Amino acid sequence: TSTWKVEMISHQTAKFFEHSRESIIREPNRLVERLHPEDHERMLNIWTNRLTENIAGILYRLKFPDGRIKWGLENRLYFFDYEENEGRAIAVTTDITDYIEKQKLLEISLKENETLLTEVHHRVKNNLAVIVSFLQLQTYSAPKESAIILEQSIARIKAIALVHEKLYSSKNLSRLNANDYIESLVENIKLTLYIIISYKRV
Repeated sequence: TSTWKVEMISHQTAKFFEHSRESIIREPNRLVERLHPEDHERMLNIWTNRLTENIAGILYRLKFPDGRIKWGLENRLYFFDYEENEGRAIAVTTDITDYIEKQKLLEISLKENETLLTEVHHRVKNNLAVIVSFLQLQTYSAPKESAIILEQSIARIKAIALVHEKLYSSKNLSRLNANDYIESLVENIKLTLYIIISYKRV
């Protein structure tokens, strides 16, 4: 029958679990009692049934009576003493609570920035559309020569809007689909040339 016990624990680890070193050595189950309910079964299995395994990067949480949560990262190495017919597991636990909390704050900040950036993109898109609409209205009452210039201006603004749209809709700004943009731009230019030629033939 295999049994396990805590022979030694560092002051830092005891502080992480918020128990004294002596109490943990005397009652190892104090470590288990600190486990977060969602991590309890998984970590209990690792600590009791998988002690002979070398495991890296075990991430788990502790939950304290006052509701506080701590995050731990455990790396473990197992040694077996054939003479004593006994094995020992050495675990190094790192308190990564500050890192996790800062990461969560960063994720919240990124989401807020994404929301703000989305709003900016919408405003830019709408503003460009308004400018195009104003110029198109002016072409209806402008002389032919002026109308051609206005249409050219509209085409340039639409080209800018097209670039903005491609950038805005792209999920990866480091890998933009240039072919897609060029094809759309060429179609836009074709339409502009047709309008200009039509004006000249009237």
